[in-house]
Amino acid sequence: MSLKPAAVLLFVLTPWCAVSARVAGETVTYEAGGERVRAYVAQPVDPGERPGIVIVHHFWGLDTHTMDVADRFARLGYVAVAPDLYRGRLAADFGLAKEMMLKLDEARAVAIVKGAIGYLGSLGGAGRRPVALVGFDMGGRVALATALQGADVQALVIFYGHVETTPEAVMPIRAPVL
Repeated sequence: MSLKPAAVLLFVLTPWCAVSARVAGETVTYEAGGERVRAYVAQPVDPGERPGIVIVHHFWGLDTHTMDVADRFARLGYVAVAPDLYRGRLAADFGLAKEMMLKLDEARAVAIVKGAIGYLGSLGGAGRRPVALVGFDMGGRVALATALQGADVQALVIFYGHVETTPEAVMPIRAPVL
């Protein structure tokens, strides 16, 4: 693991392609861990090879806020995939959100995120698309777990998630971490 914030910020904030204000967003499904997974995909309308970002949602679920984050990344020139870890459920209050988070099976969640990385590779214009994982709150923990389990990602960004703190624990991560 290397902690190179500048490199992570370069990947996440500066697309390797032209910025496009025109974005297409849609709900898709893909296979992961033996189940059909629903995800929101946002990407620039203009053709071309684009880097990818997997956005792992917070404990509220795949809500309009998470989809808006995907749209914003797409407007910057990325192909963004936000998988639904809760099978379509959304939390209406803090208690339900916490309950859903605590019931989430981490191995299943990691399989879903790895599936999203694979899905990005199957889209047009993939080439050898670099991929970043961006996780919010509970999604930060899941993104970290996915990177620790050998996901092929080039950057990892954790927003207020629970993190490993020892150098030994994060040694398997080969991507810059922010």
